[in-house]
Amino acid sequence: MLGHREIGERVLELLVGIDPESPSADEELVAESLQRYLQALGLPRRNVHIATDVRALRWSRVAGGVWPAFSARQWRLLDEAASTGRRWVAGAGWQLPDPPVTEPPRPELARLLQSDSFVLGLGLGGSPYVKPVRRVTWGLDRIARVLTSGSTMTPPKRVDALVALAEAAAAGLFAHVVGARGDLVALVRPRMRFDTDGRLHNWDGRPAAEWPNGKGLYFWHGVEMTESAGRNPDAVTPSRALGWTNVERRRVAIERIGLQCFMTSVGAQVVQEDDYGRLWRTEREIDGEHFVAVEVVNSTPEPDGSYKRYFLRVPPATRTARRGVAWSFGLTRRAYAPAVES
Repeated sequence: MLGHREIGERVLELLVGIDPESPSADEELVAESLQRYLQALGLPRRNVHIATDVRALRWSRVAGGVWPAFSARQWRLLDEAASTGRRWVAGAGWQLPDPPVTEPPRPELARLLQSDSFVLGLGLGGSPYVKPVRRVTWGLDRIARVLTSGSTMTPPKRVDALVALAEAAAAGLFAHVVGARGDLVALVRPRMRFDTDGRLHNWDGRPAAEWPNGKGLYFWHGVEMTESAGRNPDAVTPSRALGWTNVERRRVAIERIGLQCFMTSVGAQVVQEDDYGRLWRTEREIDGEHFVAVEVVNSTPEPDGSYKRYFLRVPPATRTARRGVAWSFGLTRRAYAPAVES
């Protein structure tokens, strides 16, 4: 039998082998590995159903309304074994400390863990019905880093179950939850697409996180987009983007359209410029008023050394870029005089 450190190392080895851009999705192996996971926890076999996409997983907990007849101990085992919290139960109650601060996730795992958490968090939403969904890779990484850190703790029972769960993740398991009838509902890993900065991205009409059935979530440079915009990016016109209240969506839409093209399309011209930015104003009215925006440059460089440009919509009466930037901070022109930008 493997020791705790060996179990942690094996789990991390399996996680490192996962490629989010070209994931394996062997549904049969996922189901088989989950059965071995249950067996290692001392739980009875359960039917395993594969969810078609993240929305199907979202609904699985409430369908039918019949709760499985698990004992309190079995619920603790199944619901907390892959938890991302501090408490992890594996046959007996024990407290698992947080991973040491000096041991962050391995660099080769960072993108996998971040994208997994990001996609599940946005795809599942904040409904209490989806809180029991197990975010597999994140929980496994946290637990494995503690096991390999050499920290002193009471030996947990059935910790070898982690290997079976990691093997399920390597076979394509993305998340799982106990269904309303007591079955395990498993979601396989989507194919993820990234930009050069490692952000979820595809603005050519495909989901940035795409499941085998073609459903998925749309992101432009890490910003979640609506399905209608993601599926038909060319239909996102300047006037449509202007109607969005979400600043980040508006920013990436302008980036795709092209900054100069966007402002020209809405009839805007630079009417004033100072050390704080450039003030743009449309000749025609948009939504009953002139569209006025201040163009500013982020003082913090991007990883590639470039500087991101932002358009901040300001009140139509704004006359200078400085006043527009000050307004965005809730200040007057005189009060806004930063010595150092952060």
